[in-house]
Amino acid sequence: MVEVLRDPAATARVRLHGVSALINLFAHNGTNREVVRGVGGVQAFVGLLQRGDDADAGSVACAGELTAQAALALGFLARSDANREAIRVAGGIPLLVQLLKAGPGAEVTLCAVDALRHVVAAPSNAK
Repeated sequence: MVEVLRDPAATARVRLHGVSALINLFAHNGTNREVVRGVGGVQAFVGLLQRGDDADAGSVACAGELTAQAALALGFLARSDANREAIRVAGGIPLLVQLLKAGPGAEVTLCAVDALRHVVAAPSNAK
């Protein structure tokens, strides 16, 4: 499933469904969060943040939702020290901070704030 997130041929909608499926697997399961990190999931979710709204022309709205869901996924993954470090190493912190510019009422901002709250729980990431 992580490979779907990286597949340049996958539409934003397909990637969004992939993100949703993965969140369902690891939202409340620490073992699955570690497995997802082990197969490159952190890098894949950070990659979705890097792409931002760069989606196929037919699904621009879906792309914004995809960015929010990728931030949400990182928030769930950031509930362990190893995953917090992986998010930092993958460059996720500056990308999550960038999402805050969407404004206080935007879903993507709420997801980014939640993710940052968990990521900076590691003392090495709070700098």
